[in-house]
Amino acid sequence: MGILHSFGVLFPVIIRSFNSSRQETAWIGSLAGSLVFFASPVAGRLSEKFSCRCVTMIGTVCSVVGLVSASFAKSIIVYYFTYGLMFGFGASCVRTSSFLVVAKYFHKRRPFATGILTSGNGIGLFVLAPLTQALLDNFV
Repeated sequence: MGILHSFGVLFPVIIRSFNSSRQETAWIGSLAGSLVFFASPVAGRLSEKFSCRCVTMIGTVCSVVGLVSASFAKSIIVYYFTYGLMFGFGASCVRTSSFLVVAKYFHKRRPFATGILTSGNGIGLFVLAPLTQALLDNFV
């Protein structure tokens, strides 16, 4: 989720790369961010049918394929699909499965475990936003 929340670092680079408007570019992050929550019921059903481990692995593969594919995108439409849809759905699978695992295995200390789980967003953002900016400064 840290990658998703650090989309603002990528925003100006995407605008320059695709010569797109701010509105067109903002849809990429909005699509991914909203899909994380709107696809949660689907990810929850998948976790019930298969297992949380399986859905987490599918989500991880989806996220990685989406991000790697986005790095090769030649148009903003491809970016909508790769980052917005693929990465968004993958992040939804990982996020939903994580909360289901905490609910299943932590009974006595569930609030503490959920707090640790949700603190990962802030820690990921704290680490990934500067790292992404440094990589963009050096390689783009």
